[in-house]
Amino acid sequence: MRERPPKPTSIPEIGSVELVVALRRFPGAAELHASELAVLASVARPRRLAARELLAREGTAPNAIVLVLEGEVAVRRRGDLVERARPGSAIGVLEALARDPRGLECVAEEPALVLSVSLEDLEDVFEEVPSFLVRLVGWVGRLALQRDVYHSADVSRVHAKPVVVPDRPLDLVERILHLRNCPAFAKATIDAVAALADVAGEVRVAPEDALWRRGSPSTSIFVIVAGELEVTLDGATHAMHAGDLAGQLEAFASAPHPTDAVARSPLVALSIEREALFDTWEDHTDLGVELLRDANSAVLRATRTSRAEQRSIETANR
Repeated sequence: MRERPPKPTSIPEIGSVELVVALRRFPGAAELHASELAVLASVARPRRLAARELLAREGTAPNAIVLVLEGEVAVRRRGDLVERARPGSAIGVLEALARDPRGLECVAEEPALVLSVSLEDLEDVFEEVPSFLVRLVGWVGRLALQRDVYHSADVSRVHAKPVVVPDRPLDLVERILHLRNCPAFAKATIDAVAALADVAGEVRVAPEDALWRRGSPSTSIFVIVAGELEVTLDGATHAMHAGDLAGQLEAFASAPHPTDAVARSPLVALSIEREALFDTWEDHTDLGVELLRDANSAVLRATRTSRAEQRSIETANR
């Protein structure tokens, strides 16, 4: 783990108790133990902003998550006001964790005090406090379900070519290769993917049979190896193919499945139980970081889609 630089003496001083209390409002941090919060506090950088001072520029990928302690910060995208971030608000969480190159414009509306945690430092905290990564992923999963991500399914991704799998169970090397075919794991180290493959089970579903039903408990995530999975919510459907990750958002949130998922052809998938997945993050933080990025990207797409639809409705009603 890299050595953290000392905090500059020119920045405002915040008492340790005040800092820990403030950081409980950081996404995923509410239930952390005080000793775990202290690790997060060690990388939090306070900053005072003058009125009208620019905190972040649109068109630049954010490299930090910002928590407002005092004052108010206006957050805009393409000139439209997204929110007025007041004390206790976290700014740019989705954009930062998704590494979104479009970013946001953030300007202090009045003198403000903020805490900034860089993504690089945040990943160091994940290594020291794996439970924080688990809780942050759970926070994103719950947010995804609240924002109806399944109503804004991303069907634009180019799917992998159809895969022919043997009738016998897949061996470890084959499971590794199929996990690598999933974009969420493509950037993880081979050791991390191997550890995941070691705990992955294999599921085979006949056509017209369900992988899960709406309202059933969600305890695993699934990587589609071969075949087509049709996911349905309130009459709207989208298809998932080889390389797609299924059921992860509700698994992260420990919530029941909000959809039906039915095989439309002979389906082969790798199943990874939620607890086994989280256990691998203790030694392979990169796995969790990539899944966190993938989940945030899904929420961000859904948020932008719903806002675009709302603007279209407002325009049509004028």
